[in-house]
Amino acid sequence: MSKRFPPGKCIHCLKDFESLTSDHLLPKAWFPKDMPENIGRWQIPSCSECNKNYGKLEEDLLVAFSHCLDQKDPLCKGLYIKAKRSITPSAGRNERDSEKRKKKRARFWKKFVHISQVPKSAFFPRFGPNEVPNSDWGLLIPEESLKKFGEKIIRGIIYITKKIYVNSAHEMSVVFQHEKNIKDLINLIDTHGEIHECGPAISIKIWYAKDYLPCGIFDILIWRKVRMYGFVVKRGE
Repeated sequence: MSKRFPPGKCIHCLKDFESLTSDHLLPKAWFPKDMPENIGRWQIPSCSECNKNYGKLEEDLLVAFSHCLDQKDPLCKGLYIKAKRSITPSAGRNERDSEKRKKKRARFWKKFVHISQVPKSAFFPRFGPNEVPNSDWGLLIPEESLKKFGEKIIRGIIYITKKIYVNSAHEMSVVFQHEKNIKDLINLIDTHGEIHECGPAISIKIWYAKDYLPCGIFDILIWRKVRMYGFVVKRGE
């Protein structure tokens, strides 16, 4: 059930609104099939425009990631079917919707590229040729989209855990790294951080700079497969 937020500030654009929508931190469609209903979904206050824009971005990311995940993994159950349906014209509710799905499918197919054309350093961590066997093809995912999604997760979890908005006095950054390259960072979060989970679909480890909130380091793991790291620092430092 969607949470009702009182009039206030949108967590994304930071503008004030009389009416706010509920934006799920991790989109409902990203949760595996048969996930227990008693597991609450994290929700954050968003204006309708920001919610709509993030919805489109998240839908595109799900279509891409679902084609690279192990469909036999319980954490990914049903994701591929949902994503495939969203780009299947015959599944459209009406002619207009079918045409929209057709165009979306055409854009999706253009993202495929043979792995021989992709530099080794460009593969998303945990999604390289060795991690996704028996595949000679890769999918191009805009780095900007991934970072924007990661920033949303960071803003959201800060709001959920500290009821703080990340404003212009701070800046965020999102990076994608192999664990072996940032062992000291991971050790810091594992040793001194706190962990927040929303069912098995998403886990976020956080190390907050105690006297400098909302500054901190964030380790975001989705489906125990998609991993990104985030940082919030005071602007200019």
